[in-house]
Amino acid sequence: MKINVNAYYFYIKNITKKAKKAQEKQKIQSLIKQIYHTNHGTPGYRMMRDELIKHDFNLSPNTVYKYMKELEISSITRRKYHYNKGEAHVVFADLL
Repeated sequence: MKINVNAYYFYIKNITKKAKKAQEKQKIQSLIKQIYHTNHGTPGYRMMRDELIKHDFNLSPNTVYKYMKELEISSITRRKYHYNKGEAHVVFADLL
């Protein structure tokens, strides 16, 4: 098969680590989905990271952003209301 011996043993040694890491990633992503839906889609990756820390998962913001991007989840941003100032009803002359 033309595979180096050290590559074969490296694969055998690390196959369990990869499986464990994939299982932990799946667990974190399911928790991200749960937090996202309980908060009605408002948390972004920063707020999601704070929520994950409360559940004893200390991840970097970039990792949380990557997981949310894989799940196709983003925060729902709502438009802020801007007050439009109208015209003055009666304009008085400046007598001072």
